[in-house]
Amino acid sequence: MVLNRLFVASTFALAIVFAVGPATAGNPSALWDIVSGKCVSEQSQQVAQPTCAQVDISQGLGNGFAVLKDNATSKPFEYLLIPTTRIAGTEDPRLLEPLAPNYFEDAWEARHFIGKSLGTEPQRDMVALAINSMQDRSQDQFHIHVDCIRGDVRSKLKENDQNFGSQSTQLDLPSPDHPYAVLRLVEQNLAGSNPFQLVAQGLPGASGHMGLMTIVIVGATFPNGQEGFYVLASQASSSMSAHGEDLIDPDCRLANR
Repeated sequence: MVLNRLFVASTFALAIVFAVGPATAGNPSALWDIVSGKCVSEQSQQVAQPTCAQVDISQGLGNGFAVLKDNATSKPFEYLLIPTTRIAGTEDPRLLEPLAPNYFEDAWEARHFIGKSLGTEPQRDMVALAINSMQDRSQDQFHIHVDCIRGDVRSKLKENDQNFGSQSTQLDLPSPDHPYAVLRLVEQNLAGSNPFQLVAQGLPGASGHMGLMTIVIVGATFPNGQEGFYVLASQASSSMSAHGEDLIDPDCRLANR
């Protein structure tokens, strides 16, 4: 069962959203400071030009989230989905609780903000949601990157679609990327499937090492016309990173084809 929440959006003001890139450098709590210190209070005060593009605390701070524009010059279209409660990252056991907020569903619904930056709505299979492992992140506050998938990764997924199902299958990505385990999810949205729970239950050994996992969700329209998702996961080790953000194309070149 997934906690359903009312979609509450604050006023979108792209021109003034907080520049995440420079602000977070060297401060692993910077995202938390922005969300807790600015975005939540601005939502309560109904500030006309808020720092965050969206804040939803309709079910309380413990179940809420904010959407923040990453205004680093190298990430012109990227947004970050950040809980309004203190969660370090994938290692937090609360993410696997039966009634845990489905932050990936919230991130998927936030994909329309990419379109505001692009000037055109991205196709379903252009969108990627990524969270890095605890070993490969710069911030100690949970955040999901909402951006575009790399064109070569999308092509690789489509080429191998017939190999994917509800059981994990290894996909070798173009060098220098590491292999990913892939699950195929046939659902229009993520409201009924929490990717954290899917990975913990569907990948052997993952449940005891979620902090080492990176998860990437890629929207898909399958060959038979059904809509769904590819759920990609990889585990960090002493010799291998788990930085799913690498599969994102910050320039969103697929939108220009």
